[in-house]
Amino acid sequence: MLPLPLCVLRRGETALGFASFRCLESQQLFSRLGSAQLSAFVRQETGGRALVISGIFVPKGPAQLDLCQLLLTEVLTLALRQEYAYALFCPAEATAAPYVREILSLQGFVAPPVAEGDGELLAVDMRRPIVLTRNIETSIKAPLNANPRVLGAVSLAHRRLQKALTEMYPGCLVLSMSAGLPVTLAPGA
Repeated sequence: MLPLPLCVLRRGETALGFASFRCLESQQLFSRLGSAQLSAFVRQETGGRALVISGIFVPKGPAQLDLCQLLLTEVLTLALRQEYAYALFCPAEATAAPYVREILSLQGFVAPPVAEGDGELLAVDMRRPIVLTRNIETSIKAPLNANPRVLGAVSLAHRRLQKALTEMYPGCLVLSMSAGLPVTLAPGA
C-alpha cells in the first residue's frame, strides 16, 4: 500500500501538526472502507469519489484547536479544489483524540446512516459547503487585538456559530477559514 499523503503545519522549521489523508476514486472505496454497504452509500451520495482522512495530530497547547482547525481546513479545501464531494474520517488508530472529534463535529462531520462496526467513522457532504471567514482578529484595533480575553471571546463565539450551523444543516460541510494564524502548510515528507 502506498504511504498516505501528509499535510504538515509549520512555523518556520518547527512542525506544529500534521494530517494524513487520501483522495479515493470509486473503485478504491471498498478496499479502504471494508464495507460493501458503506462503499455503495458513498458512491450513491457522491458519484464515488471521496476524501478519506485517517489522522490528525497537533500537540497539546493553547492553540491546539485552532491548529487542528487549520489543518483540517487545508485538507478539505485541497479535496474541494479537486472536486471531491464527500469526506470521511476513518481513523487509523482505534479512537480519535477528543480535540479531533470536536473539530470534526464543528465542520459538520456526523456518523453516516450506514455506519457499521465499532469504528469512529464520520462523514460530511461537501457538495454545498457553508464557508465562515474568521477574520475579526484583523479588524480589532490595538490594544484589544492582543488581549487574550478578547481573542478568547472571539474564538468562543466563532465556535458557537459553527456549532449552530452544523445543527441547522446536519452532515453538511461548515468550512472555517482563518485569516489570523501566521503559519505555513507544506506537503509531508
